[in-house]
Amino acid sequence: RADSAQQKYSMFSEIRLTERTLARANIGYSIASLDGGPHSEDIGGTIVGGASVQTELSPDISHSLSYAHSRREGFLSGFDMQDNYAYMLQWKGIDSMAAFHAAYGVFDPSDSAINGYRDVSAGLSFSFPLVLRLLVLQAATTYSSRNNETPADDTIDEIEWIADYETWVSSLGTGLRISDNVDFAVQYQHVKRWGDSADLDYSRDVVSALFTYSHTF
Repeated sequence: RADSAQQKYSMFSEIRLTERTLARANIGYSIASLDGGPHSEDIGGTIVGGASVQTELSPDISHSLSYAHSRREGFLSGFDMQDNYAYMLQWKGIDSMAAFHAAYGVFDPSDSAINGYRDVSAGLSFSFPLVLRLLVLQAATTYSSRNNETPADDTIDEIEWIADYETWVSSLGTGLRISDNVDFAVQYQHVKRWGDSADLDYSRDVVSALFTYSHTF
């Protein structure tokens, strides 16, 4: 894999369209290059940027829509150009929260021999207190899918870059405030993936426990 370098220059702005609607935008220019590996070249410059709109539907409910066109380091290629679209609907209570999120992404590698791909995801998450504010229940579930384009290079044999697959991740946990500085969390997570190839199929169950100590100096 070649060494990669990127410079990005951006400008940001935001404007309140209405009392409850806020719009943000950014635009910039990205310059990238590769050194070593099978390719050493200046990839050149490209315009990057994005925009988002967030609206408060009520004091407790808000939703947002965003788009971003950006360049990032790739896996098989030096860089990927990506277009991401995202939507979120969120409810926030005093000590509770619930949210729905969805996203769609298109990825175009800088190396024409590497195939592009599309990602789709959607999920739900929530948290609410069980015992006053000391014990909190947290849960989330997310479905995602990867759709790969046909590789132009026949030498690409990584199955995750050839076959399409889907993944479902769900988690359930609790968080306990032990003291002002110490938190304790227990979480169970189940992951299941399936796809066009049996080599991509798997399921996993993870149980974790975490103590967190925090201090402000």
